Amino acid sequence: MVNAIAIVPALIVAIAGVAILVLGRGRGRVFSSGRFGGVLCWLGLLAAVATLALARPGPPPEPPARLPLSAVTLDSLATGTAWMALLLGAMCAALTRVGSSRRVAGRHAVVLLSLGSVLLACVANDFVLLVIGVSGSALAICAGQFFEAETADERYAASQSFVLNAFGAVCLVSGALLLSALAGTTNLAELHALPVHAGAVGDHLAARGSRALPLAGEIGSVLLLAGLGIPLLAAPFQLAAAEIFEGATPWSLGLMGVLPRCAALVAVIRVFVEGMPRYLSSAQTALTAVALVTLLIGGSLAYWQTSLRRLIAFVVMVQAGLILLALAAACSEAARPDAVRWIDAQIPGGAGAAWLLFGVDSLALLGLAAIVSGLERSGDRVDDLEELTRRLRGDRSLAAATMLLLLSLAGVPPLPGFWTRVAVLRSVVSVSFHPENDFLPHQNTGYVLFALLMVAAWLAVAAPCLILASRLFASQTPMEAAQTRAVRASGALHRGGLGFGVVVAALVVALGFVPNLGLHLAARVTFRKPGDTVLAAEKAQPVKKHRRARASEE
Repeated sequence: MVNAIAIVPALIVAIAGVAILVLGRGRGRVFSSGRFGGVLCWLGLLAAVATLALARPGPPPEPPARLPLSAVTLDSLATGTAWMALLLGAMCAALTRVGSSRRVAGRHAVVLLSLGSVLLACVANDFVLLVIGVSGSALAICAGQFFEAETADERYAASQSFVLNAFGAVCLVSGALLLSALAGTTNLAELHALPVHAGAVGDHLAARGSRALPLAGEIGSVLLLAGLGIPLLAAPFQLAAAEIFEGATPWSLGLMGVLPRCAALVAVIRVFVEGMPRYLSSAQTALTAVALVTLLIGGSLAYWQTSLRRLIAFVVMVQAGLILLALAAACSEAARPDAVRWIDAQIPGGAGAAWLLFGVDSLALLGLAAIVSGLERSGDRVDDLEELTRRLRGDRSLAAATMLLLLSLAGVPPLPGFWTRVAVLRSVVSVSFHPENDFLPHQNTGYVLFALLMVAAWLAVAAPCLILASRLFASQTPMEAAQTRAVRASGALHRGGLGFGVVVAALVVALGFVPNLGLHLAARVTFRKPGDTVLAAEKAQPVKKHRRARASEE
């Protein structure tokens, strides 16, 4: 049973992207100017929105009925992440208008192709679709970045990004093949239904799910984590993130930090948090280890940066560490649901906190990319922090917008980045916490220390952002004022891009005053009903039956 309408939005935007690439080769003025590509891009986005609004999940079967097996899914996580991806994709499409007009059509095509892969990853319930979605979203941006590169640094960064994401695709394919060969299926629903302990399973899973998963299953999980950690910008799988960001153009900077990471986020939740029950403890350990390495590297290197792009790379890397630590807490919540009875449709757990953190920071990142792109309209690269502050001091509103976006990425209150990090901190501190008992005696002491490390990395990232924000409002020298007036008079600045960044900054500030709205939305997106938990199939097999089966075998 396949709900075909779930993949229609992905097909629509992907077909629109291919059409823009094909028609963009025409010699007419309409095609070469990029206007037709822009119209087709927005028509594709609107058609995808309409299709997703019409998509509805089918009614669940009765308990005695056979579990539905489909390559796609339309649960709350799929639909909620798809809506977020469409919003971010629309913002990326608006960001492509800032810059050279002769490249707008190609940029629109890259956005649509990458967005189509993200939408496919959101609804994927099979390893095949999941690998295509995650790898396609990253490789499409790499290809666009490579063909638009002009300088040697940009070509080197594009080549490096392509090689690393291709290696990530190989890791994904290898891990998926290994786990699928051991479990006998590529369907994630069947993998979710595998019993916690090796033993007999009933009905349609008897032939496929009865195989025990040995140590090779752990190796496959590590390969999957490596393949997903590269687009997620998590160390040690993406140590070259700073070099790639440093050689990227502003529009590709925004795309790399948003679209592939959205696909990787939903894939990590599907595979590790909602994955096979017997691997939840291993997934929690692996996610925790990668998160700690990412926080240590990103937090320690962010403070010393003088390049804006490198600073953004390490800020995003610290954000990836926070997300993985929250997902490690979500693994604990899935393994011990009785210890987190406070999680419901109004209060998010670890998965909800990670989802909300990514969404809020993506808005701030795209707004900051739009401001940088508007400043570089004249062709002069603006990457040095001193140069950036000198260019922004002449415009108080623009300087304030840049400061707010940076502080939101750093998690400074009362901006929304602060509330999302507090939600992550709560999920990490609550690992193995029983609400009916006292506070500290029933917590995992190790995760209390991990929470302190998270706060230290949080402060290490906030420090350079606060220093940069204080410099933005320093008084201009007479020479700097003259240079600013000359740039404005020449029309080198792209006012649309700067205005886009200011609007996003205002939206971010508004979200900071209604934190409960985002928390409730994240809770509804990631909350799983009791009948949908990953342990439902195991509960259908009573413990006594397992013991009787073992006795009969003996």
